[in-house]
Amino acid sequence: MRLNIRSMDDRDLEKYLRDALKRLGVKIRTEQLEDGSGGFCRLDTEPLIVIPPSLERSKRIEIFLGALRKMDTSGIFLPPFIREQLEDETDDI
Repeated sequence: MRLNIRSMDDRDLEKYLRDALKRLGVKIRTEQLEDGSGGFCRLDTEPLIVIPPSLERSKRIEIFLGALRKMDTSGIFLPPFIREQLEDETDDI
């Protein structure tokens, strides 16, 4: 998979997405999972992302973008190139 977001490398993008999710109150936990995929869910009413420690960075970025697509991000600043990714779910990231 190839990132369409060209102004950041993968590490910077992942860090930025993690920070945005934390500002929205999403907890991110790293746990060993049987199926190894991880994802976004709600535990009671709290948003949560669970990812296995061995998950590739590109897959973590996919999960983070998918979670942001399901949330109201109007209250936080996100650069236009990230907003474009959130609006276009069909893009490969």
